[in-house]
Amino acid sequence: SRSENAVLVGLQLFNGIGFGLIYLLAGGDIVPCIVAHAAYDFVDFFKTWVDANGQLEYAERMWKKELPPEERAEVQKVLRQMGMSLVDNQYKRLRRLFYTFDFDKNNSLSRSEVRKGIAYMAVERAGTPPPTKQVDYVFDQVKKPGSDRLSFPDFLNLIMQSSGASMQKKAPSLV
Repeated sequence: SRSENAVLVGLQLFNGIGFGLIYLLAGGDIVPCIVAHAAYDFVDFFKTWVDANGQLEYAERMWKKELPPEERAEVQKVLRQMGMSLVDNQYKRLRRLFYTFDFDKNNSLSRSEVRKGIAYMAVERAGTPPPTKQVDYVFDQVKKPGSDRLSFPDFLNLIMQSSGASMQKKAPSLV
């Protein structure tokens, strides 16, 4: 989002000023700047690696958990509409995908998480992410009234509506 980009630009500017100060304090010697930058890159890379692995471990742990009875009934209804059951591999992949998108690990997806997840999937498939307005439109169609998050059954509806819309040529598929 725009605010996330502004924060990132600010942090990078602060980072650049810090390296400039190191350069000046070192009397114009570039070696301390190189060492400082290498240390920064290592820490940033390591943190990213830890975060990504933590997310994947969360997704792996959560998709195997039993669904609560009321959610299970709702999921089975959506799966029947999709021509699937709880034992299908496609269902298991969608469940794992849901938890992979759940970046804040609260068992539901925000609009931002859905946008990021759809964008990641598009990049993974060497494609272009769908326009934000299109993702938002489908998100708004499947979320429950009064909620700004998607449960797993809502997510299945998002996948189903996206696939159905693309099959009927109403809109390009989100996934």
